[in-house]
Amino acid sequence: MIIAILLSLATLFPWVDYYRNLSAFRRDNIMFMMSCLMAGGVSVIPILLLHEKVPQFFPWEYTGELINDLKYTMLQIALVEEFFKAISFLIVLLFFQKKLSEPLDFIVGISLTALGFATVENVIYILEHGLSVVVARG
Repeated sequence: MIIAILLSLATLFPWVDYYRNLSAFRRDNIMFMMSCLMAGGVSVIPILLLHEKVPQFFPWEYTGELINDLKYTMLQIALVEEFFKAISFLIVLLFFQKKLSEPLDFIVGISLTALGFATVENVIYILEHGLSVVVARG
């Protein structure tokens, strides 16, 4: 488990450092950045809880057929994940709304929310499928 967390953090830290060093991004928004990361990570929880329920609404699964697989990946997976990432970002935005003034602030925030989600998702994938998945997930 420690290896899964360390590998996931290894992909997270370069991006966090990149956003932190953007000259247009004010350094006083570190709390906003950390809140976005945590909100993205926490947004995995409702997705995991709904994982069993989603097929009731979107009854597709991988079959190897192009149209079916597009429906499955776009509606059953992506739509649900992106919805919860957006909701988690909007919740953070409510708390930091007055501190954000530039369009770049919003881009950084939603990007960090997605990175928080991806980090937790990577830990889960590594724990479920082993280290061989690290190359595929990058």
